Amino acid sequence: MNKHVNKILNALRHRAFWINFLAGVLTAFIFGFYLEEYRNHFLTEVHIDNSRLMIFLSFLITGLLTGLYLSFKSSDNLKTISERWASGTGTYSDRHYKMLLGSISDIVFELDENGIVTFINDRFRDLTKIPLDDVLNHDFFLLFPEAQREKNRERFKSFIEGQLKPYRVKTTIEMYDGSPRLIEVGFRVINKDNEGAAHVIGTIIDKQTAAAAKKAVQAAEQKYKEMFDHAVNGIYQSTPEGKFINVNPAMAHILGYETPEDLVKSVHSIATQLYVRPEDRAIFKNKVDHQKEINGYETQMYRKDGSKIWVVENGRAVFDEQGYLKFYEGSIWDVTERVKGEKELQEAKLMAEVTSRTKTDFLANMSHELRTPLNSIIGFSEILKDEIMGPLGSADYKEYASDIYKSGNSLLKIISEILEVSKIDAGKRELNEGPVKVSRVVGACLVILKNKIEEKDLKTDLQISAQLPELIGE
Repeated sequence: MNKHVNKILNALRHRAFWINFLAGVLTAFIFGFYLEEYRNHFLTEVHIDNSRLMIFLSFLITGLLTGLYLSFKSSDNLKTISERWASGTGTYSDRHYKMLLGSISDIVFELDENGIVTFINDRFRDLTKIPLDDVLNHDFFLLFPEAQREKNRERFKSFIEGQLKPYRVKTTIEMYDGSPRLIEVGFRVINKDNEGAAHVIGTIIDKQTAAAAKKAVQAAEQKYKEMFDHAVNGIYQSTPEGKFINVNPAMAHILGYETPEDLVKSVHSIATQLYVRPEDRAIFKNKVDHQKEINGYETQMYRKDGSKIWVVENGRAVFDEQGYLKFYEGSIWDVTERVKGEKELQEAKLMAEVTSRTKTDFLANMSHELRTPLNSIIGFSEILKDEIMGPLGSADYKEYASDIYKSGNSLLKIISEILEVSKIDAGKRELNEGPVKVSRVVGACLVILKNKIEEKDLKTDLQISAQLPELIGE
């Protein structure tokens, strides 16, 4: 009997009842006001009052029946999870509910008002390796360390009595192998069964796995931070508008700033404050925007003190999930010394080419100046030795003239060879390759060295086989 009275009282307290009640009062008032216009025509005041009463009662009864229906349905829905789980004749939604509880990653449990486990999903067994039968229908707080059990029972009791809001507590749980594991227990929802007994639904979260993952993330962040901080090349992130977001110490050092923070705060426009030619920044951005990245871009930048340095820059564009540009990130190397060395090498090469050209021109002019009188000497000595103008009168004179002729030709040949060497140095000499006899080459060398050989009173003996093949040369 008391059970039915409670149901009726619950129906009277239900929101649906009061909505219908107020709707009935409002409708009766408005409808009665409308009927007042026809009073004394064909309606009396009694008729109008009875109509108002009937409308109000109809809404009142409708609200009461709706409240009773929803109250009974709510009570049926407040069955415990364990009752749903144990039921083998549940509806599709119940079975779906079970599958949902079994598939979630956290541990879900249900306790009665005394802290006895009435339900716990399979995730508990997966985590702890403890059979579920060792936990079901046992005191939940026996899972806590002994020193924490009594304190947590008191908090649970306060929660059941409504003195505490849903709460969480971190603790350790003993695994099947005896090892402790860090967990977080949350007491979240209080339901009541058909008899009015309270049941608490809660969750257990494996904090040790989360802590290990967090530690791994922190270690990775620390590792890459150390790489970022100790890199020898400058590394940066910048906005599309031209401001630095983050730079490493090497970047600040290359550009002459004391700290990365000093660089980030001081530079408000990368294009105008850092680039010697601001259009180089526009070219860099255009290439990155179209090619997504750029490598080996060489440009000049200003240091903090106004001096100029040459750098090689690499960069890429970073986009968000929607494909919008977030920022640029890249790196720079100071290549000032390399560029300076290349410039000095180019200047030295140019100077060497000028020197070589000057020497070649000098030798060409000198050979011309020497050949003219030398040709005269050779020509007149040839006339004398051949006695074209008549006998010389002495054989010694003829021999002297012959020696002058030979020496003149030898000198002319040497001058021609010097000129050829200068052409080779200047890169203007074209080889005229052909068959060369070794005996002739060696013989020519001996002729050139004849005077020195005689001065040293040396004897030479040339023995070259006539069967030697000819060589290709000049």
